[in-house]
Amino acid sequence: MSYSSNSIPYRRETFVSKEILLDFDSDFTRFDESLLEDQHVSKNITQLTRSIDSVNKIVQFRVKEQATDMVQRRYFGREAEVGRSLEIGKNIKLKDYNPDTLFMNLDQSDMEMASGIAIQKANDMKSQIDYNNITLGEPQKYGSRHEIEWHRKFTLAFACLIFFFIGAPLGAIIRKGGLGTPVVISVIMFIIYYIIDNTGYKMSREGLWTAFEGMWLSSSILLPVGIFLTYKAAVDATLFNPEEYVKIWNTIKQKFFKIVNKTSGKAAKEFTT
Repeated sequence: MSYSSNSIPYRRETFVSKEILLDFDSDFTRFDESLLEDQHVSKNITQLTRSIDSVNKIVQFRVKEQATDMVQRRYFGREAEVGRSLEIGKNIKLKDYNPDTLFMNLDQSDMEMASGIAIQKANDMKSQIDYNNITLGEPQKYGSRHEIEWHRKFTLAFACLIFFFIGAPLGAIIRKGGLGTPVVISVIMFIIYYIIDNTGYKMSREGLWTAFEGMWLSSSILLPVGIFLTYKAAVDATLFNPEEYVKIWNTIKQKFFKIVNKTSGKAAKEFTT
C-alpha cells in the first residue's frame, strides 16, 4: 500500500529535554616533553646562556666561511680562477678601461652576449646571496628567540616592581573618586606597557633591534614614571587635582597677556614716534 506526499498529515513533536551523547576515551596520553627540550620556553637561564653561546659560534663560523667564499670565488673574475690576483700593473691606466666605452665599441651580437653573461652572473650572485641568507638566517632566528627569552625572565619580574611603584602612589595621590579612578588609570598604564612591550618584542624578533633594546624598552619608559609618581606621593603632591592645573593655566595665561601687552605697547610707541 503506498501513500502520496499529499496524504501524510502534518505533525509536530516536542521534547521536554534533550540529551547529547559524546564519545569519551579514558585512555589519556600526555604530551611528549622531549619535543620541548630544545625550545627556548622550556629552558632556564643557564641553558639559555649555553644555547646562545653555541649559536653565536655557529653564526660567526658561517659568516666567516661565506665571506671567504664570496671573496675567493665570486669577485672580479674569480669564478673561473679561484684566488686570482687582483693586483693592477703599474703600467695599466684604469681610465683607458672605461666599461661604458668598451661596451659601446662592441658589435651588436657582442653587446647581446655581454649583456646575457652579465645578467646570468647577477642571477647567480643573487641565488648565492639567498642561499647564504637561508643558511645564516635559521641560526640567527634560533639565537634571537633564546636571547629574547633570556631577557624576558628578568623584564617580567622587573615589570612587577615598576607597577608597584606606579600603583601604590596612585592610590595615595588620587584622593577623590574612590577606588574607580586609580583602577582606571592603572589599567590605562598597563595597556600602555603592553603596547610598548609588544612593539619591542616584535622589533627584536624581526632583528631590527637587539634583544636587550626591545625587551627593556617598556621598562626604561615606565620606570621614570614610577619614580616620578613615588616622589609625588612622598611629598604629598596633588598631582591629579584639577584645581591645581586650573591655577597653573591661569598663571600662564596672565603672564602671556602681560608679555603681549608690553610688546604691543612698545610697538605703539615706536609707531607714534
